[in-house]
Amino acid sequence: MTSIVIKPVMDRIQAAFTYISAVITAIGGFMSLSNIALVVGILVTLALGLVQWQVWSNRKKQDKERHHWAKVQHDLRVKQMQAAIQLGQDFDAGVQLVDQLGAGDPADQG
Repeated sequence: MTSIVIKPVMDRIQAAFTYISAVITAIGGFMSLSNIALVVGILVTLALGLVQWQVWSNRKKQDKERHHWAKVQHDLRVKQMQAAIQLGQDFDAGVQLVDQLGAGDPADQG
């Protein structure tokens, strides 16, 4: 039963390979080795150009998204500052530095 299903698929694959090999043989007979190398070089250059364009396109999308999130963060920070000003709070008090040499040991202050 499985041979009935596989046979048409194998026939199509075999026909495709036959046509591909016939085209390659015709190209090989028609073109010299230097011409074939030229065509292969052109195709590789086009493929690498396509890959480079995809990388550039993805990087452009990522930069756009990164810019969007930076703007969202900035807007939230501005809202925080405005709310702190309205409440009369110090928004950016900064880091409180401690003079560790003059502070002594916290265990001694008990």
